[in-house]
Amino acid sequence: MPKNTTTFTMNESFPMNAWYAVAWDVELKHELLPRTICNTLQYLFVL
Repeated sequence: MPKNTTTFTMNESFPMNAWYAVAWDVELKHELLPRTICNTLQYLFVL
């Protein structure tokens, strides 16, 4: 494997300084939307 390649397994942490797509626009409403992102439960809400 080349030296500059980074691989992640489920036991390793996720990069937290990155953007993640977590929902489609039609899923977002004026209510809480629970999602698991990087093994952490998050709640989305649109104002």
